[in-house]
Amino acid sequence: MARKEAMKIIMQKNESGIPPEWNFLKSHQKIAVNSMTREGLLGACLFDEQGTGKTLTVLAAFDILKKRGHVDCMIVVAPQSVLNSWRDDSKKIPSSDIRISVVAGNRTERETALRARADIFALGYDALDSLLPVAQATAQRDKCLLVADEAFLVKNPRARRSHNIQILRKKCVRAFVLSGTPAPRNADDIIHQTDIADNGYTFQGYKPTGELERDADKIYRILSKRSVLLRRKKDEVLPLLPPKEFNIISVAISGRQQELYLSARKNLALYLRNMNNQTFKKELANYFQRRAKLLQLCGCPPMVDKMFSGEHAKIQKLDSLISDIVVRDGGKAVIWTSYTESILELAERYQRHGLVSIYGKTPEKERKESIEKFQNDKNIKIFLGNPAAAGAGITLHAASDSIYMSYSDKAAEFIQSIDRTHRIGQTAAVVRYHFLICENTVEVNQIRLLYKKMLMQHVLFQEEAEWPKSVEDALEELKDE
Repeated sequence: MARKEAMKIIMQKNESGIPPEWNFLKSHQKIAVNSMTREGLLGACLFDEQGTGKTLTVLAAFDILKKRGHVDCMIVVAPQSVLNSWRDDSKKIPSSDIRISVVAGNRTERETALRARADIFALGYDALDSLLPVAQATAQRDKCLLVADEAFLVKNPRARRSHNIQILRKKCVRAFVLSGTPAPRNADDIIHQTDIADNGYTFQGYKPTGELERDADKIYRILSKRSVLLRRKKDEVLPLLPPKEFNIISVAISGRQQELYLSARKNLALYLRNMNNQTFKKELANYFQRRAKLLQLCGCPPMVDKMFSGEHAKIQKLDSLISDIVVRDGGKAVIWTSYTESILELAERYQRHGLVSIYGKTPEKERKESIEKFQNDKNIKIFLGNPAAAGAGITLHAASDSIYMSYSDKAAEFIQSIDRTHRIGQTAAVVRYHFLICENTVEVNQIRLLYKKMLMQHVLFQEEAEWPKSVEDALEELKDE
C-alpha cells in the first residue's frame, strides 16, 4: 500500500504536503520527498540524472521522517570524495539541531565518530569494510535510515562492498539508493541496487534466463509493478540549464608515438590471431591489459616508454584549447585524464595559469580545498582530475568547458564526470565538452562505446550488448579507418 501511494504521488507529480520550511526545494525535489516519506515504505531508488540535487532531496526526506518519528538517524555510505558534499549540504537543513558525524581518520577515530550521538553519519564504502559491526550496532541502536550514494558502486552483488551494505541494510528500517548512472552496463545492474532499497522485495523470486533481451524485458516489468523508482532527466526538471555541446577533435599521431603505437597494435593483432573464441574468453583479462597499453600510448606515451621525450600528439591541441578558453576568454577549464602520469605532466605544463588537481593520491582535506579554490578563486583557472577520483559527487560549474585527454573502460566514471559542470548553478550560455581522439587508433572506438553508454542512461535500463563478444570484434578495431 505504501508503495502504491508513493507511485501515485510520482505519477501525479504531487508536491503538496511538504513542510513550509522546505518550500525552497525545486518542484521535482518536492515530488521525490513527498513519495519517499510515505509511512510504511521499505525504501526507494532515486535515479535522477547527475546534478539535479539528489543529496538535498534525501536530506529533506530524512528531516521530515525524523520529525514524524519514523526514523531517528541516517547512515550515508558513499565514495570518500562525496562525504564533504553531504556535510556541506546538511547545513541547508532548516532544523538547526541536526548533527552530522563524518567518519574519517584512522580506525580509532572512525569508530569513535560512528559511535557518537549524531543524527547523520557519513562514511565511505571502503571504510564500511572494517566498521561494519560498529555500523550495525549504530543502526540497531535507533531506527535508522540507510542511504547508498553513487550506488553504481554496489551494483555487483558478489563484490565485498555490496555484501557489506546488504548486511547493514537488514538493520535499518528504510533505505534510499541514489545514482545518476544506475545501469552503466545493462539492465542487470539495477537488481542489487533495488534489493538494497527494499530489502529484496522487488526482485524476490526473480530468476534470470540467461538471455539478455528476455531478461531485460522481465526486469522492466518487475520494476514497474513492485519498486519505488524515480528517474528524471535534467532537461525535464531543470529546463533553464544551458545545452551541452560535444566536440570531437581528431589528432594525428606521428614520430616516436606512432612507432610505439603501431608496434603494440601489431603485437596485439598477432596475439589475437593465435587463439579461437573459446581461448579468447579465458584470456579476456590479458586482452584488456594489452588493449589498455594502446590507450596509454594515445593519451600518455611516457607511461609505456619511460625514455619518451618531446611533445605527444594531444599536447599542441590542448595548448590551443587552453589558450582560447583561459587566456583569450578568461574562463576556466576542467581537464580529465585517467592516468596519474598525465596529471603530473599537465600540472607542470599549466601551473602558470593557476591550477588544482585531484587524483588517487590526493589527501581528502586537499581535495575539498582544491574544489573550493577552483570554484571561488578567480586566479585558479584549471582543474585537473582523474574521473575515478573526482568524477562523482562534486561540483565544478565554475567552468563551462571540459577537455578529455584519455579514456578508461569505466563507463560509470566517464558518465559521472560529464555532469560535474552541467548542474544546478551553471550560468554559462552553453557547456562544452572537447574530446581529443587520436586518429586511426582504438580511441576512436573507445569514445564511441563510452558515448553510447552515456546516451543509454537517458532510456533507463536500455539493454546493452557486451563488447567485445568475439575475437573477430577485438580484431576489427585494430584496423586502420
